This record gives sequence, structure tokens and C-alpha cells, in this order.
Amino acid sequence: MTRAIAAITSGWLVLGTAGATAQRPPVQAAGDVRYAPRENYAAGAEGSRNLRIQFHLPLTSATDIRLDQELSRPYVYQPHGGPAGFHVIDVKDPGRASIIYSWSIDQPDLHVGRATGVMLFKQRGRYYGVLSTQFGQQGPDNEVVAIVFDVTALPDTSKVKEAARIRNAVNKGGSHEAFTYKHSDSRALFFTTVSGTPFADIYDLAKVLAGGDTANGRVGRIPVPPVTRPDGRNAGTYHDMYVAYDPATHQDKFYGAGWQDQPNSSNDVDY
Repeated sequence: MTRAIAAITSGWLVLGTAGATAQRPPVQAAGDVRYAPRENYAAGAEGSRNLRIQFHLPLTSATDIRLDQELSRPYVYQPHGGPAGFHVIDVKDPGRASIIYSWSIDQPDLHVGRATGVMLFKQRGRYYGVLSTQFGQQGPDNEVVAIVFDVTALPDTSKVKEAARIRNAVNKGGSHEAFTYKHSDSRALFFTTVSGTPFADIYDLAKVLAGGDTANGRVGRIPVPPVTRPDGRNAGTYHDMYVAYDPATHQDKFYGAGWQDQPNSSNDVDY
């Protein structure tokens, strides 16, 4: 059965115009606390008084983090570069948070790149993390889009295992932006942009987990609308995305942020 997903792209014009630059904070006057530098605050008082730091783990090269959404799974997933990989942090007791699991790509000297994010999903009672990766064109695994890990057994880290790899041998360079979503027809879907391409790919994660050629798990593609950036260049690619069900229209909708100088546009994408 063919389904349709509505794609809505919204522009963030203000972020790339001269007007945005003009709105930067002015040079502060003496005693102006609105834009005061860190050295104007006493040690330990650099943040808002109504917020408290619960823990601080010195980690290098952190990228987008993800938190499990079930209270019984108090885990934070922190991807990183140098080498590409991720940590799992147990925050059951936020004041005593600790890394309980780490994974890094093999042969890190050859895998030039990083992990760009982790997205989570649940399939048939099991829990998974999708680690987006970007490896250099001249090195190994440059066709790898993402690596799927089975993290069901946490906090038993001995049973965390790699479950599948998503590959794209045509558009190499890996996943830059990603989002996982449970469709209204119950499928777990993985949306991602591949470096420099004017579209977002959609993968059916059940098909990815089934094995075989993971490229067959790609079930759709959402093109970037043919619009032009204010500086005259082509629209490029999506940068960040969100997918949600709209009860008013009974549609699963994709929202893609990108460069546009016209109002929001939408289209139906069959997959």
C-alpha cells in the first residue's frame, strides 16, 4: 500500500541576512550586565540563579545528544568525533552521572570524520540507537550513512551490539541531519540528509534490521523545493528536520528547515 507524507519546508531567512548581523549585541557599556562577559561573574555564578548544574563530564568533540524518553531508561547518548563513536551516560542519579558504555569506529586513523548524532527508535519491543556518521571521501566506509545499535539490554552493556549499517554507495559522505519517527501506520522511519544532496532520504528501519542490502530499506526521498537563497545560490540541502502527525489533516508531515525567500511550501511525497 502506498502512503503519502506531506513535506513542509520553512526558511530561516533572518539567520543569513545582513539584518541578522546588524542585530548582534552592541559593545557593552560599563556595568551593562545584559551582555557581560564571563569574567564579570564570580566563580560558580556564571549561569542563571534558578538553574543548577547536576553533573559535568569532561568529554571531547560532542555533537547532538539524545535522551531516552522512558523513565525506566535514564540514558543519554552522546556522539563524538576524533574518533567517531558515542558514549552512553547513565543519569539515573543526575548528581552521580557516569559513562557506562563507549563505542568507537575501528581503524580511527583511516576513518577521517565523525559521528554527527544519535536518534532512537523502538521496534518489536526492542530499543535501538541510530548513529549518524560522516567519513571522508578518500577513506573507508564513506558510503556508510548510519550504524544501528541494539541497546535494549542497558544497563547491561555486554549485550549492546551493532545491528545493521545503512549505506548509500551513490551519494557518499554520510548523514548530516537526521530524525526518527513512528509513522501513523506504526512503521519506524529514519529521515536523513546525505552530505551536499538536495533531498532527505527516508528509510524503513524494520527493513534495515531485516538484513541484506540496507539500500533497499530506503522507501522515499523528499526533495528540496526549487527555490533560491537570498544570495542567489541554489537552495542546497535541509538543515535540521522534524516529523509529526497532524490530526487536523490526518497526515504525517515532514518539516525541513532550509534557505528560502518565499513563504512555506508543501508537497506530498509517495514512498
